Amino acid sequence: MERLLMLEKSVDQAIVRWAREKWPEMIIRKLSTLGARGTNGDPDRLFFWKGKLILIEMKRPGGLCTDLQLQRHIEWQRAGAKVIVVDSVVAGRQVLDQEFNNTRRRPKTWRTSTLHS
Repeated sequence: MERLLMLEKSVDQAIVRWAREKWPEMIIRKLSTLGARGTNGDPDRLFFWKGKLILIEMKRPGGLCTDLQLQRHIEWQRAGAKVIVVDSVVAGRQVLDQEFNNTRRRPKTWRTSTLHS
């Protein structure tokens, strides 16, 4: 039941706190605060460490991306960025572990953002 009550903000805060503890040198930014006006639909967080950039869209458990978010994710992907959508703290940790520790097991609970027709 707690999982159903978790907000996107809670997922985001827990993942960021964990990543900062695990990789103190990692640059973590909230994209909406990078400029005076954030670009609507951009992924929530930027994670950069050792030359590798991952953008993560945080969602509450079961949450889905809007069409605008999916379009922005495609723009980032076309520019060479990896955009991943997660809807739980466990999924966010697994994604970051896989991407930054080069583990081979792909978590079942996260998905790469793609625009559906």
